[in-house]
Amino acid sequence: MSIDAAMLATLTQVDNSTLQERVYRALRQAILEGRFSPGEALPSRSLAGVLGTSVMPVRDALVRLRAEGGVEILPNRAARIPIMTRQSIAELYEIRLNLEGLATAMATARITAEQLAEVERAFLGMKRASQSNDAAGFLRNNQLFHFGIYRAAQSFHLLSIIEGLWLKGGPLLQPFAKGSRAEIRLLEGHEAHAMALAGLKSRDAALARRGIVDDLGNAARWFNANYREAGANAAGAG
Repeated sequence: MSIDAAMLATLTQVDNSTLQERVYRALRQAILEGRFSPGEALPSRSLAGVLGTSVMPVRDALVRLRAEGGVEILPNRAARIPIMTRQSIAELYEIRLNLEGLATAMATARITAEQLAEVERAFLGMKRASQSNDAAGFLRNNQLFHFGIYRAAQSFHLLSIIEGLWLKGGPLLQPFAKGSRAEIRLLEGHEAHAMALAGLKSRDAALARRGIVDDLGNAARWFNANYREAGANAAGAG
């Protein structure tokens, strides 16, 4: 008996990835979005409870993330988000300015209509989150906005490098959401994002690149003026 074509149309693709892979992806995405703060402990048992898994897949994921620079394992085998120095943050943003600016310029010539619509939806999502002071929503859409652009660059090399940089920089986003300046900071940055989006729409590589560079540059300047190396609770958005 043949399979009914209409029934096939109702099926969704099966996720055949392993549990270990799904846990790894979930934790990695959380770091990219800025869901954890610099210096924040990552207890395996607590994470396993939240994710609904045993401890072993979480430990495996943390080992993988350590290799990528997103997590550090202390001598007592406890895991935490790394704490960065002012100098390392400045260097990180200098590299990001160049690579993410390049990826954005490349994207202006290669982005599809569908990809552009996704980037615009993320931009509107950031604005809505700002209006409602929804920190988690802002961080999620900020990550979607940037990576929607970088994926559209269709580069063989840039995306993986940028992801590695965001694993280090993502946690710097979270303390802004927890701090007293949260509402103010969530309302900032839209001008630069709007400039990048306008450049993508008009296929103007210089304008799009300037928007991303301005966005990251604003964050770098804030860190230079305000970041306190002694604590993990003073960081900012970018």
